[in-house]
Amino acid sequence: MQRSSKSEQTVKKIVEEGMLLKGTKLQHADSFKYLGSTLTKTCDSAQYIRVRTAIALSSMGSLDNIWKNKTSTTKP
Repeated sequence: MQRSSKSEQTVKKIVEEGMLLKGTKLQHADSFKYLGSTLTKTCDSAQYIRVRTAIALSSMGSLDNIWKNKTSTTKP
């Protein structure tokens, strides 16, 4: 049998008993947004990848007018 580390025991206690903030028990969340990234309890990054892909496609679409403009040039 492997012994649990102190941090593993702390996490287990928090999960079982819940976490308090100024005497109020915090709710569990399946996911939340932090610094622009969506974090999930399973550490799954699929949602983050979908959001970033959608943002990139939107940006590329807004450049479509410039690329199709016949009067624009890349030469100085």
